[in-house]
This record gives sequence, C-alpha cells and structure tokens, in this order.
Amino acid sequence: MAQRVLDSNEATVVREGENKKVILPEDCTHTLPSEAAEWLVDCGLTPEQIIAHEIQWSQHWYRIIFPIRINGELVAWIGRAVHGNHLPKWFKSGLFKGVLYRLGDGNPNADSNVLVIVEDIVSAIRVSKYYHTTPLFGVTLTPGLPRAIAYQYDAVVFWLDDGATRAALDGCSEMIGHGVQAFCVWTPIDPKDYSDEAIKNKLADASASFRASRMASDAKESIRGTYIDNELYGDYGG
Repeated sequence: MAQRVLDSNEATVVREGENKKVILPEDCTHTLPSEAAEWLVDCGLTPEQIIAHEIQWSQHWYRIIFPIRINGELVAWIGRAVHGNHLPKWFKSGLFKGVLYRLGDGNPNADSNVLVIVEDIVSAIRVSKYYHTTPLFGVTLTPGLPRAIAYQYDAVVFWLDDGATRAALDGCSEMIGHGVQAFCVWTPIDPKDYSDEAIKNKLADASASFRASRMASDAKESIRGTYIDNELYGDYGG
C-alpha cells in the first residue's frame, strides 16, 4: 500500500489552518487498519483508551488522527505516521499556542495537585491514568501556556526524553518564574514506551518531593528537584 507523504505546500496549508475553523479530515474513520492498531497497542494504549479519545485514521493523510477537544469543542487535531520513514512523523492543524489541553480531568484516580508535562499526545494519554497531564506537542512551552498552568497548579513535572534536556530545564525555569514549583524526569525514551507500573513509579518520587517541599517551605518559596531516570540528581538554582 502506498504511503501518503506530505509535500511542502500541504504542510504549509496545515500550519496556516490554525486561524481557521477546525474540521477533521473528511475521510476520518474509527476503523483502524492493522498497522495503526498495532502501533497504538505497542504504545500501550488499550481499546478503551482508543475509543475514549476518539482516535481515528485518515487514509488520505495515511496517519493516525488524534482529535483535540476542550470542553467538547474541537480546537485542533494532530496526525501521526506509523512508519519511521514517513515524514513528518507528526503534523497538526488548529489552535495549539497558549492552550492548556489537559487530560485526566475525568479520572478520579488521577492526582490533580501536580501537572505532568510530556512531549506527545500518546504519552499524555498514558500518564493521565495517574496524573493530570498535558502534551507540549513538541518540547517547548508556547506563549501563554505557563500562565494558564500557573493559574491552576502549584507544581509541574516535565517528563521529556533525554534528548530534550535543555528544553526541560528552560521549561522549569519559566514555570518557576510564574511561581510554580517545577521538577524534571528524564528518561532515555518517552513515557508511552514504558509499562503502566513503570510510569507510576517514575513519577511517584517527583510527586513525593513536591509534597515534602510544600511542607518544608512557605507559599512563596520555589524548590526544584532534577530527576534523571527516576534518580534524584540534585537541586539546581534557588
């Protein structure tokens, strides 16, 4: 089966679509081809999660389609290629800048005191089983997003892979500048590539550090802990 490859003009149209009414690709279907279903299962998603997040397939774009809804309104969508040589891996259409797309709200078991910030939508779905989570759809905070986060959370945990160390540190500094405690978890791979138990364990120490620091400091004090693959690496800054 031929793969759908974006040329530069099509990619430009998708980006310009951020200022237009968002609609899903016309050929979106909930019936996933085997290669898409296998990719999602390999990332640890269950059939229930696939249905709950309305994950679909577009044959035209030859990508898995993730609708992005806030309060039930479609504000964006993002497509993911299932083959490594099919570029770009991700492309998106709609409103992303400054928007806090939060997962885990409807989960009574998710910790709502800490927001976990990850790179991609699939990792966010996986982590939202245990914590409120938002994907960056990249590695950097977009303008307006830190303020939106600070309005609702006292602490954040950046969990990016170890290729985004600088971005994670910059993100921590920016959140601390907004009065939010910030921690980092660095791992060689993305959260979506770990088991549920590993995800839970890797975030447990960062969450515990946040609670301990709240007990040890007043409301204005910011404490940062840096974690590398779940090992406390030490404080930085002050």
